[in-house]
Amino acid sequence: MNTMIAATVYCIVGCNTGSPDKDALKVLECDTETGAAKIVQSVNGCEGTTYYQISKDGKTLYSVVAEKGDNKSHGALVKFDVENHRIGKMTKLAELSCETPCHVVLSPDESIMSVAVYWSGIYGVMALDSCQLTSAALPNDAVGPRKDRQQKAFAHQTFYTPDGKLMGVCDLGCDRVNFYEYKKSGGLEKPVVTLKADPGDGPRHAIFSNDGKFLFVVNELSSTGRGVFPRRPRTARRAVPTI
Repeated sequence: MNTMIAATVYCIVGCNTGSPDKDALKVLECDTETGAAKIVQSVNGCEGTTYYQISKDGKTLYSVVAEKGDNKSHGALVKFDVENHRIGKMTKLAELSCETPCHVVLSPDESIMSVAVYWSGIYGVMALDSCQLTSAALPNDAVGPRKDRQQKAFAHQTFYTPDGKLMGVCDLGCDRVNFYEYKKSGGLEKPVVTLKADPGDGPRHAIFSNDGKFLFVVNELSSTGRGVFPRRPRTARRAVPTI
C-alpha cells in the first residue's frame, strides 16, 4: 500500500503595494498535496517590497521598502529577521534619494547587496558590514526603437557572475546587459563587458546556469529568450518566444 505524507512548505510573497496597514509582505502556509495555501502572517508597516532575497542560512530577509517624506516617495534598503517561518523585526540599512528599487540581490559571498532602480536607471551596491551605498546611472546613449517603452535607459535587474567577480545589469531601455567590476573603486562607472540584445528586445532578467557556462536572458518587450555562451559569443542564439 502506498502512503502519501502531506508536506507543508512556507512561501513569502512581496508586493509593490499593500493595504492601508502597509502589509505588502506576507507569509503563506502551503500544502504540497492539495495545493491549498493560506496567509499565516502579514507584516505591517512596510510597502513597496518589490523584490527580496533570503540569506543562505535562512535567518535574514533583505528587501526594499517605500517611504514617504515631504510629499515624495523614496526607497530604502532593509532587512528582516526570520525565525520559525515568521518574519520579525525590520532594520533599515540605507535610504535612497530615488524611488524604490525594482530588484535586489546578494553577492555570492553575501557581503554585498546590489539594487536596480527602474525608472531612474540607477544601479548600485551596498557593503552589508558598513551599509555604505555606491551607485551609478546607466547612460542614455543607445535607446531602443520602442518609443513607448524605451525612451531612456531602464535598470531592471542586477546579478553576479558565478565567481562573484563581475556584476551584471539588465538595461531594458538600451537593449543591453552590462558587466561591471563592482568591487573596484570606480568600477561601476564603465562596463568591462557589454552584451547587446536585438533592437527592441528589452532585456529584463538574466541568470547563469548552475555550471556557469551559459547566461540566459529573458527579454520583456519582444517576449523572447536568449542563451549566451560566454566563451563563444558568436554562437549565441535566440530561443522560441516565451509566453
